Amino acid sequence: MSIPKSPLPAVSTPRESVSPDEARPYIVDMLDSIRRQQESLNVNRPRYMLLAREYGLKHAEIAEALGMTESGVRQAVHRAKDTPGMEFGGDA
Repeated sequence: MSIPKSPLPAVSTPRESVSPDEARPYIVDMLDSIRRQQESLNVNRPRYMLLAREYGLKHAEIAEALGMTESGVRQAVHRAKDTPGMEFGGDA
């Protein structure tokens, strides 16, 4: 019994064509970009929760969309309401 050939063409992986020393700066830059995006998300998440509440979404709906518990959303919204500068357009 022979093993059938894959219908997909052979693809070289980055490890085969780029040395670790050449790839390192790009990988570090990519990881830094992910860190900055995460920081931005952490700052803006409560604002988006407040906006969702303002437009009538229920805590449960927001929780499902964000992969959080309903009580976690309630706490975040409550803290955001009490935080100066968290209103829409303000800086945290």
